[in-house]
Amino acid sequence: MVIYAPRDPSVSPGSRLGYFSRNIETLLSSPLPQSLLTVFTSPDSRVLRFQLTTENPAREQYSFELATDTHRLVIAYADPSGPNRIGDNVMYIQQTPPKDADLSKQIPLWERPGIKFMCRFDSISDVAEFQAALLGESLNLAISHVHSVCYALQPNETVRRDRCGIQIWHEARSSPAMRSNAPSRIVNGTRLAGRPMEGTRPRLTRVVVFLPREEEHLFFFVTHDIELVENGDDYRLSALIQPRRKSCSLLRGRGGSSFLKLWHVRRTACAAGGFLLSAPAPDLESDESYQRCNSLEIGFESKQEYKDFIDIWRQAVCFRYETKKVLRGVERQMSRERYMGKDAVRLRF
Repeated sequence: MVIYAPRDPSVSPGSRLGYFSRNIETLLSSPLPQSLLTVFTSPDSRVLRFQLTTENPAREQYSFELATDTHRLVIAYADPSGPNRIGDNVMYIQQTPPKDADLSKQIPLWERPGIKFMCRFDSISDVAEFQAALLGESLNLAISHVHSVCYALQPNETVRRDRCGIQIWHEARSSPAMRSNAPSRIVNGTRLAGRPMEGTRPRLTRVVVFLPREEEHLFFFVTHDIELVENGDDYRLSALIQPRRKSCSLLRGRGGSSFLKLWHVRRTACAAGGFLLSAPAPDLESDESYQRCNSLEIGFESKQEYKDFIDIWRQAVCFRYETKKVLRGVERQMSRERYMGKDAVRLRF
């Protein structure tokens, strides 16, 4: 449901309410330490407007705007053991650093000029809601730390990280990528708006690995090119993710993949690795900034965390499989039918 913003002179026409919470403690870049946070979005511009309002009788207000294509969300609470520990349920927004930023000198957190807004929430549910509103991906699972994450990069490099944070995200229907409906076909000389992205591909599910004490993270997507091998005996709790060696019915006859696509978002001297607000997820078809990985193994500390991870993974695979079947049926129907004249305009997906 879309809730439109009230008639406020400070709110631009067409803006809509993207997020609202009563549990905000601002830590940086705001004169109001305790306030209500309202985030307005506009479909016509890549700008988010943040409005802070106190609950006291004076009702003080403070607002600012951030461009989504030049700012990133840093999920600081996912690395509680880092050198810049700032407490639980904390996130902040920073300006995207230049690509040639010097890495030889690390700037302390509170001295970084690119941080525009930092706040603490009362609960993890508020954190998840705010995170989903800004990134367009819901938080399905959050494990504060696992025993270890070990991944083998091609051609011959093995990396191990202990006490990493693990999260699983699922793309929402309201995400910018899923709402895209750029014109895609011309029928009898008439250009038709293509189906929204949710009508051409399944919504994405990705696993995010937060590296401890490094302010960096890894992530990969749950697809039918990879598979999970369970190892849940009494002596070891681990999940091995590796390329699918055998052909899958949804791969259209192609053989299995030879590597796992692993993205590594690194930090710079003046900024932590964050998620771009305008496009937090890369395009799987065109983005080639990934690393080729032979396998990735996650070692868990408890059976409950292991079970939760396996259950969410299975749900993601089943959802992707069922969605693929539906989309395949739509493609077959479109290939059999011929639409002429006004009938073409009445296409529904």
